[in-house]
Order: sequence, then structure tokens, then C-alpha cells
Amino acid sequence: MKITTILLVASSFLLSTACGSKRMNNDSAQEQPGLDASRNLVIYYDKDTGNDQLLEAVQTFGAEVVYLYDALNGVAISIPDDKPMEDAINYFEKIAGVTSVDRDGMMSIQNQMEK
Repeated sequence: MKITTILLVASSFLLSTACGSKRMNNDSAQEQPGLDASRNLVIYYDKDTGNDQLLEAVQTFGAEVVYLYDALNGVAISIPDDKPMEDAINYFEKIAGVTSVDRDGMMSIQNQMEK
């Protein structure tokens, strides 16, 4: 039972991360924007409102779209080095239809125990 549950959760996680995202450019890894996750934001928007105003605001702010998460109604963007992250967060939180603005980062789903 425990193994079945673990396998089900793991496969669901892997399948959900594999679908619904689009990388916005195909440059080499050294030239890709957004590789420095500390300068990235993940922005979620209301499905009914759509992302048109958000994508326009990204251009206006001078940021660059890194990924479109269609299945999650989200967008990952890269903020230019010359703009403070707090200013970017405040700016994008005010865009119509935006439901949340989060800093990009990595999360661990494993509980690491010390020996």
C-alpha cells in the first residue's frame, strides 16, 4: 500500500511537471535568460482574464518571458539586473488578472534526516 501510494504520487508529480510549459527561446544554455533563478518571478493569473495584459506589462517593464505555463495559468519571467526585485513584484501584483507573484526557486519534497 505504501509503495503504491509513493509510486502514484511520484508519477503524478513527474507527469504534471512535464506538460503545459513552453520554453520561450532555444538559445544555448549560456545565453538563455532566466538561468539565474534569483532574478526570476513566477506569476499566476486568472484563467478568465487571460494573460494578454500580463504579457504586455512584462514588455513594458523590460522583463523577458522565460516560460509559459498554460496548464497552470502562469508565466515565468526574468527581471533585468538594473531593476530591484521588490519593485518588480509590486508592479506585477497590480496588473489586472494577476493572482500571485512569487520568486522563483527550488523546493525539496524529500525529508532529509540527519544520521
